[in-house]
Amino acid sequence: MTKLFYRFAIFLLVLSMVQDAFVNGVVQLADDQHNPLYALVPFLFVQLVTHTLGSLLLLLYYREKDFRLSYAAGWLCVMVTSAETGIIWELMMGENVENWYFVFYGAVHIANLLLGISLIISESRERKWLKWAGILLITIEALAIIMLIWYWAFADLRMDVLDRLGIWLLGPFIAINGLFVMNLIDELRGAGYWRCASATSRVAVVSIGLILLVLTAFLGLSLYISSTTSATTTVVSNQTAD
Repeated sequence: MTKLFYRFAIFLLVLSMVQDAFVNGVVQLADDQHNPLYALVPFLFVQLVTHTLGSLLLLLYYREKDFRLSYAAGWLCVMVTSAETGIIWELMMGENVENWYFVFYGAVHIANLLLGISLIISESRERKWLKWAGILLITIEALAIIMLIWYWAFADLRMDVLDRLGIWLLGPFIAINGLFVMNLIDELRGAGYWRCASATSRVAVVSIGLILLVLTAFLGLSLYISSTTSATTTVVSNQTAD
């Protein structure tokens, strides 16, 4: 694999981490009834594209290095996450699919747990950053699954519970992605030279990267302005009602 491949993968993972942190922070500015969907949906689409591209490059990396278990678990994560994304879209459109969301939310955590296990029992454990990513992933996902089971069996499993859980897991997941980035940086140091990549590949990678970066900045600014406006309107409305 060339340096271009690793640089692009690192860029996508870092951009995905920034997008995750940003959208989770900004959405908290508006309550559930006043989330600006017209601004949120485009940003989430760009976030999905970035995350999917990064995941596909990681899958190519696993296949190239012959990490078979991680490759299979990675594909499972991609498929389950894609299904969950479809359910989230239906929820945002007002469809009554909360029960399905609970199912796929749990399935995503189970798939991530399997990925973590694969990272420490297969050949990938020889990469120290991947091994630590696997250990952290197993720890976090096991705790998340235990919490979901507890809420389902002994408490009231509601959407706001999943929202809080998502906020709590944001930091650990960013740390896990950071470990993947560190592994790719190590691989980058021993990869082939830039000239190994064709001119067409370089142009395509730079173009895709710039488009994602510009869209993230533009749509992120639009989402921030819309969220702050919505939050301000909500506060004023509540004060007027009082």
